[in-house]
Amino acid sequence: MKKLSLKQIAAVVIAVVLGVMPLTACGGTSGRMEYTNTIDDPWWTTTGTLEKDSDGKVVYKDVEIRMTYVVGGQDETPFKELLNQFEDEHPGIKIRTEQISSDIYEKTTADAVMQNVNPPDLIMSHQKGHKNLADNRIIQPFNEAMEASGIEISMDDYAESLAQYSDCDYDGYLFSVPVDAASNIVFYNKKMLEKYNLQLPKTHADVIAALDTVARGEKGNVDFRPCIWNFYDAFFTRFAWLSALSQNGASFYGDVDGKKYRANWASTPENLQSFLDGIKSMRDFTEHDPPLADYNSGTSSTKYFLEDNYLFLFSTPWGLRDSLDNYMSVNNVTFDQMLERVGMTSMEGWFALDPDADTAHNIFGDSHCFAMSRSVTDITKKAAICEFVKWFTQTISVGVKWAEAGHVSACTKVANSPEYAANRYVSNYVAKAIPNIDNFCGFGITPWFKDTYDKLQSLISAVQANKTSEQDAESVRRKAKEVNDLIYFAETDFNA
Repeated sequence: MKKLSLKQIAAVVIAVVLGVMPLTACGGTSGRMEYTNTIDDPWWTTTGTLEKDSDGKVVYKDVEIRMTYVVGGQDETPFKELLNQFEDEHPGIKIRTEQISSDIYEKTTADAVMQNVNPPDLIMSHQKGHKNLADNRIIQPFNEAMEASGIEISMDDYAESLAQYSDCDYDGYLFSVPVDAASNIVFYNKKMLEKYNLQLPKTHADVIAALDTVARGEKGNVDFRPCIWNFYDAFFTRFAWLSALSQNGASFYGDVDGKKYRANWASTPENLQSFLDGIKSMRDFTEHDPPLADYNSGTSSTKYFLEDNYLFLFSTPWGLRDSLDNYMSVNNVTFDQMLERVGMTSMEGWFALDPDADTAHNIFGDSHCFAMSRSVTDITKKAAICEFVKWFTQTISVGVKWAEAGHVSACTKVANSPEYAANRYVSNYVAKAIPNIDNFCGFGITPWFKDTYDKLQSLISAVQANKTSEQDAESVRRKAKEVNDLIYFAETDFNA
């Protein structure tokens, strides 16, 4: 595949906000696509020497790290508090920060580095974009700094579902350090389950049956909503739809006619059927009598949640702590009393038409990851960045606080610690949303993330107006062709 430069990508309005979708955790029977690159001509440089104390630890004096990050929801406050904590514990290192919206993050970052205009030293963004940043020489690996400083960040200490993509397809290099895993969270009303003598469902059939039972029983309650989707077309909150496709075995890219990274949605009858099954599983929620899911509840979902007038409520993880604290305050209950009424469960198995399929327990989501900009040259600053990345991802108390903000730790040393398990918000809520991180689907490795993902979002919108599987199949074929046409256009017309 011919590689686009950043300027060429910008020229065709295919932004550098490209990311990835895997074949491995997110459906399909083949393993991770292996297109390993080598680095014969490093694009980064290193200057200076390290000062170490008698214990061999690096000495930091007035080191300033400029970090840009995508965190911008209710989790931004705890994120900043953790940064302040790091500075207190490491007085020789200061972190200057700038928040950048996720929809422009990679493009903005790439431009800053390429033009050398206030480039960041440390990048905290979503994993999906890091391969493109590596391929376009925007970021550099951590290896040299780790070797010089003795600060080891081993991917053996991180969940394989996330760590497997940290080399960005450059064998032997560490470009991207995973921080967390996050997807949609699902609150459930324990009292409503008890009222109708129901067990917490585990399969798609059980979920639909439970919703049907409660919807019929609460038919006279005009303030009740069986299943609330607290979103409609936000980027992050479409993960329920992508989980539905994934749980039914859909893969989102692969080789098509000898071409890498193409939208293979309809390239085989089996993958097309996986898409159709995933679409049907979502339609089971929305095209049911009585209706089971409310897509357009908007801010009113808070009212249903606070008044216990729901069975299941899908929401975003960063608002979890605020939602629970608000519930306790409004209802004047203790945490233990709330725990008797409000539970959290996982989407695992909820959309799989075949509950025994290997992919039935997949949960599709995203991961924050750290990367080092190529603009960093001083070895002491590189070491300081390694110091911070290891501290943030491997310090148990930090992982606990970040989990309270809705993010499951990617570091197994944190996630398996007694302190992590003992935290009441983590053990009773956060950890239950993703009970097995090995079933978590990151976005994987493809340089054409944005085109692929944007058309998936467009497909999700399109099929909601369809009435038949034939219409769904045509939508899948059409959107896949649009992705592949975009890639063909870029590779053919903008490369010699």
